[in-house]
Amino acid sequence: MAAGNGRGRPSLRKPWWIYTYRMRFLLLGAGKTGSLVAEVACERHHEVELVRSAENPRGSALTAERLRGIDVVVDF
Repeated sequence: MAAGNGRGRPSLRKPWWIYTYRMRFLLLGAGKTGSLVAEVACERHHEVELVRSAENPRGSALTAERLRGIDVVVDF
């Protein structure tokens, strides 16, 4: 939610923490949507790991070691 500018309109400035907190994403699926999410996350200086469906049969790529340090897992 954007902070107001005192004139009843939202400010276009984003809070400082949006630019300083980097998240680690694990994206399951490299189709159009997964690729787009990966691109935007990288543009915003987040770390992204992408797992294609061929690399993850029956969730075999989702081990405790692989998930260590991951902030967000998104399945497409």
